[in-house]
Amino acid sequence: LVKMELDEFGQDDFDIKAWVNEQVRSSIALAEAAGHAKGSNADDHLSTLVVKLQLMGQSTNKSIDDSAVKLLSELPKAMIDIQRVGSDAELLAHQMAQVLDKVSEVERSGQQTVAALATLDAIKTRMEECAHALGEADNLTRTLAQIEPLFQVDELKQIAARL
Repeated sequence: LVKMELDEFGQDDFDIKAWVNEQVRSSIALAEAAGHAKGSNADDHLSTLVVKLQLMGQSTNKSIDDSAVKLLSELPKAMIDIQRVGSDAELLAHQMAQVLDKVSEVERSGQQTVAALATLDAIKTRMEECAHALGEADNLTRTLAQIEPLFQVDELKQIAARL
């Protein structure tokens, strides 16, 4: 049997009766082409076909057994690998949780820092306003100190010019 015929057995729409009938027709045609009497070689051909099918079945069973043995021998290693991957995943999840905690901590710290900076900025702004008001008051005090002697001498034109 050729590989193509073996592949036919695995198809969903495989019809065993049609396949057997095709093999019988084929054997009869071969026998007639060889000059044998009609149907004389069909039994031999079918017997040979049965033996070939049995050999293919044995070969397939051996292949399945070999694959099963190989799978069973590699299964412990695969299980160890799966456990290792699981452990790595747990470790990664733990590390990610730690990173998230650190990010949250930095965020809280950053919010506190921003609040402190906002308070300091407000204080600085009020101090600058106070410094400006004190500068204005100082200017007024100096101007009054300069104008007061003029009031005593009644120099209204000079007083008006300085104001």
